[in-house]
Amino acid sequence: TAKVDWASVLLAQALGQVALSPIALLISGQELRLFSRQQLALALGMGFFGFASQVAMTKGMQKEKSATASLVRQSLCPVFAMLWQPLMFPEDQLTWTSFAGFATIMLGLLVTVIA
Repeated sequence: TAKVDWASVLLAQALGQVALSPIALLISGQELRLFSRQQLALALGMGFFGFASQVAMTKGMQKEKSATASLVRQSLCPVFAMLWQPLMFPEDQLTWTSFAGFATIMLGLLVTVIA
């Protein structure tokens, strides 16, 4: 198997998003709206942190055994989802189904680790 440089993967993903977003805008029937200065700063900041996150994930997956890395990633996603929801969406309360889904995912991960 050939190794692909992580920068090539990220560049291809970014170019695909840039190329496909105008098409998706037309298909969905939405109009183009420009950012205000504050929105532009926030969008650029989120883009930077998203890029940095993707770089860290790609580099980590290359350096660590894939089974271990994906297990850690899958176990952290529900934990952060439970933390981020009340912080980002305080008007949407966590319901019992959120906790049931969290428990189901964690139980599945526990079975995977033990078995």
